[in-house]
Amino acid sequence: MILYYLVNVRIPSERAHCVQIVNMCSAFKKQGIEIELIVPFRFQTSRMAAVKDVFSYFGVEKFKIKRLPTIDFFIFYRFKYLSFLNFSRVNTLFFWLTALIYLSFKKRGWIFVRQEDLAFLFSLTKSKIIYEVHRLPESFMFFYISFVFSSAASALSVVGVSL
Repeated sequence: MILYYLVNVRIPSERAHCVQIVNMCSAFKKQGIEIELIVPFRFQTSRMAAVKDVFSYFGVEKFKIKRLPTIDFFIFYRFKYLSFLNFSRVNTLFFWLTALIYLSFKKRGWIFVRQEDLAFLFSLTKSKIIYEVHRLPESFMFFYISFVFSSAASALSVVGVSL
């Protein structure tokens, strides 16, 4: 079994979600699952740019990390006159596109996602999806209900959510 862990985050990062993602991938690998962490290319902070080996930095077992070629629009936040633009959405769209193209050339496997937009997008491709939910915003309630009951929904991991 191959598991594609798809997240639109910077790896490595100082943030807690990065630590959790890397530890999850390592745990899957220890269970004998072929794991591939798929992330966008992002410019690093000076502190994280100094990290040469992600696995030794986090103290985890090695697994495959694929950095997709995307345009890192977050660098434009440095320019005050462009701060009104929502580069987060543009970055997300580019990551969606590159992830769809990349995975269309890979052998079929499970896709593990943590973001509702990616879960919805890949549910349209009839992929086997594991969707990790940390919160259920009311604005997306229809999506969650339709995702859970759709034929594309393969697994739903609910973490810290009272239903």
